[in-house]
Amino acid sequence: MQQRAQAEDWEKRAVLAVGEGKDELAKRALVRKQELGEYVASYQDQWQAQRDSVEQLKGSLRDLTQKIEEAQRKKNILIARAKRAEAQQRIQSTLSTSRDTSAFEAFDRMAKKVDQIEAQADAEREINQIDTGDKALESEFKQLERGDTSADQLLEDLKKKMGQIEDKSSESASQGTSGG
Repeated sequence: MQQRAQAEDWEKRAVLAVGEGKDELAKRALVRKQELGEYVASYQDQWQAQRDSVEQLKGSLRDLTQKIEEAQRKKNILIARAKRAEAQQRIQSTLSTSRDTSAFEAFDRMAKKVDQIEAQADAEREINQIDTGDKALESEFKQLERGDTSADQLLEDLKKKMGQIEDKSSESASQGTSGG
């Protein structure tokens, strides 16, 4: 990383300043080195967090893909069952028109029709669930592509950084007056 090299350069400058007897200049160089070191550490933490998040999303994607495949298989089975039921219904309809039908046969046909409608409703519900899963997956990936850094987070980081700089400069000032 470029910031690590810059931190090392600032340390070399501090050594040079001490060698020349310019302690204030050396302090400023050391503070700059420390700021860069903190930046590198923060960057590493963010990178690791992003990496962990990506791995978690990959696992979620695998799970969701398996669920979608399972739902697709169930959908295909339901479609096949519905087609079979329709074929049976056509056969029964043909048979019933060729002979006298009783009230019980009419009742059986009504029951089969209800079963068919229920099967079709179940198939449509499962298809809708698949569509909902796809939309949720797309939303997760859009969020990942945007990144986790928001303006609020950036502002909070800046405030923290400013607070650290002020703390260090006040410590340096108190050490300079007591140590001098």
